[in-house]
Amino acid sequence: AKAFGAIIDLDSSLILLPVCRTLIRILYNRASVDQGACAKCMRVVFSFIPIDKAHWLHMTLAKLTLIAAIGHTMAHYINYALEPKHTLERFGDWPFVSGIVLLVLMLMIYTGGLEDVKRTSFETFWYSHHLFIFFFGVTLVHGAGGLNPNYYKYVTGPAFLYALERLYRALRSFREVSVVSAMCMEPRLVSVEMDKASAFGSSGYREG
Repeated sequence: AKAFGAIIDLDSSLILLPVCRTLIRILYNRASVDQGACAKCMRVVFSFIPIDKAHWLHMTLAKLTLIAAIGHTMAHYINYALEPKHTLERFGDWPFVSGIVLLVLMLMIYTGGLEDVKRTSFETFWYSHHLFIFFFGVTLVHGAGGLNPNYYKYVTGPAFLYALERLYRALRSFREVSVVSAMCMEPRLVSVEMDKASAFGSSGYREG
């Protein structure tokens, strides 16, 4: 149970990093800008870390978290089945109650993230995925005595970077963009042409 719990703590924290698109773009641009020592070192690191496959990495971490959650749950219920009195004396009721809450949150997040759901109702995907905030909050207090003693060690760094990412996106959303033209090409296809300078700033568009 502890091993599966550690996997959940680590993977559910790292899962934030692949969705930090601005950070990934900055790192990618820095690694490809020249042939300097720093850029070369970053390219070596990124040959092991799939920075160009952020969505794949996000999905893989999600699958590993799900497998670990199933294993963690089964291990605790096996312990309870074998030694119910000792298990309750050691952990109390709260880990089981908070664990059920976490499983329900995971059910909503994972089903909302299915490709069919995302294509037919993006709002469902969007709002269900943002239940991760409650998932992280409950995970912090999921443990004996109402505390997970290790989760904050894993989640602090990725959560801080993700918070910076969201703050940057929020500030960038106030930028005014000039729309040159907009037309409906098909019943479900809209073409919007924007002024490049207002959309990408003075530095212009860069690949990646």
